[in-house]
Amino acid sequence: MKHTLRLLALVLLLVIPNISAQEGHIKLLAIGEGGGNFTGSVADLYLTIQPGSGRVFIETFPLTKIDTQISTRFAQEIACKYLDKDCDVYDFFYTIQSPAAIVGGPSAGAAIATLTVAALEGIQLNDSVAMTGTINSGALIGPVGSIKEKIYAAKQAGLSRVLVPTEQMSYEEHNKTINIADLAARWNIQVTGVESLDDSLAAFSGKNHTRQAKPIIVDERYVKTMQGLGRTLCDRAKLFSRQIRESPTGKERITEQFVKSNKDAEKLLEKGLNALSNNTPYSAASFCFGASVALHSQLLYLKNLSGEQLAAAAFNISKNINAVDNHIEQRERKTITDLQAYMIIKERLLDARGALDEGTNSSAQLAYASERLESAISWQRFFGVGDGRVALDEKSLRKSCLDKLSEVGERYQYISLFFPDILTDIHKSIIDAYDYYGRGDYELCLFKAIQTKAETDVLSGLIGVKQEAIDALLTKKLAAAEREIAKQIDDGVFPILAYSYYEYANTLSTDQKTSALIYAEYALEMSDLDIYFRQSKEKTPYDRIAAFVAKYSNFVLVVFGALVGALVYGIVSFRSRKSEKYTLHHLPHRKKRKKIRVRN
Repeated sequence: MKHTLRLLALVLLLVIPNISAQEGHIKLLAIGEGGGNFTGSVADLYLTIQPGSGRVFIETFPLTKIDTQISTRFAQEIACKYLDKDCDVYDFFYTIQSPAAIVGGPSAGAAIATLTVAALEGIQLNDSVAMTGTINSGALIGPVGSIKEKIYAAKQAGLSRVLVPTEQMSYEEHNKTINIADLAARWNIQVTGVESLDDSLAAFSGKNHTRQAKPIIVDERYVKTMQGLGRTLCDRAKLFSRQIRESPTGKERITEQFVKSNKDAEKLLEKGLNALSNNTPYSAASFCFGASVALHSQLLYLKNLSGEQLAAAAFNISKNINAVDNHIEQRERKTITDLQAYMIIKERLLDARGALDEGTNSSAQLAYASERLESAISWQRFFGVGDGRVALDEKSLRKSCLDKLSEVGERYQYISLFFPDILTDIHKSIIDAYDYYGRGDYELCLFKAIQTKAETDVLSGLIGVKQEAIDALLTKKLAAAEREIAKQIDDGVFPILAYSYYEYANTLSTDQKTSALIYAEYALEMSDLDIYFRQSKEKTPYDRIAAFVAKYSNFVLVVFGALVGALVYGIVSFRSRKSEKYTLHHLPHRKKRKKIRVRN
């Protein structure tokens, strides 16, 4: 018995350091390319999580056509945010094994995020289920290519159930409607549409994982500041409208087209004023900005300025742009709110410069540059409004810009495999973002990359989607944005741009659904901005101890294992000695043996 206990002590000493490793497995659906055609494939994804420093590793056998490192990192970050878990104390080791070379990239993102949550939470996943889909901001599952081929591969592999993005359960392909339910019945396999990480976890585990949505509690400082901004822009539009009506000159220049354009601008102004009274100030600011540009342009047209006057006006606008730019560069940026205010101001100043740089000095260009400048000035009110300091040093900004650009590039590369002719504007936006990066404008680079990724996701999500499905898609995006914004507010950060875009998307949702989708996607991307920056907060002694134990848990467990092993060994030895002593003490007395002394 004592030898068994000693062996147990040794085992404890060796095994305890490995208890902290978490492992998991999931099947994913992929595609391979051969002879110019795509074929479906079933691959195995494995994950091992160990104490570490937040690193993410990915191995693929054989190698994939598209690097999956970027989408793996993004999926891991989405999973950690989904759980509200600090994953900087773990290292993640992913392995994809496939019978043949596959096209990698973002199509494995949903499976990676699902597996990551399951491994971190100890959720058992069903091995007879496989899935495909991208993972997007808000933990939403997005569309991928070659759905039919992937489902057929799952049938051939003997799987019982397949999960695909909901919007691809029925889609248009070559002017023909593809109904996945019909394919599933024909091939005798169950196909389920999933919209989010909640859905995929429920389908794999058989348990409900729906998160309770919290209401958005709007920061009063945001309301006051944005109402002031919206009111300022609407007042400018009203001023231009009145000046046009009261203008003593230029009446002879009024044409039928001028009258029509003026009516359109007045309608836009009216929408802005209604939005202001309905407490949707960002929508008001957007509508009134458009009205101001149109009305200011008309006013300049009526004045019939000379070339010299137009050039002088352009010079003054340019001088003011430089003055505002120099001023905001001096502003301290400590919070996510500061960062977002800085990004949107810089973008507006850049737009204003771009209008002037065209060199024609037309009334329309001068009006646009002037109003863009006024909008930039108004947005300065948001500096210092936010809470929660983050690391906004040059290194973290540069990294966040590159991370987001990498995500956009991977999505672009993947979509171009299937739809190479629809990404011209996206390609130009990617080049612009890289130009900002090259100039060291990392905030602008990040902002442009966020917008471009959102537009890429919307574009890919609309391919083949029936018109009647757009309403459901928009509802899903808005609900996800609402949930993520509420979560950020609960964490102590009010995401001014995410909420502003969310509000505007809701306003547009009745009659401009495609634009509403884009702004809903902007809101989702902006609501995930915090995953690129670490919250800076005062730590208690308990926090420091917990962080040390988590980060150096291998060392802690080795020490703990040694102590437990030594304790068990000591107890066993003590009990053994005590038993020996007890046995000797109770032995029958023996005759003493006579010592024989040997003499030399």
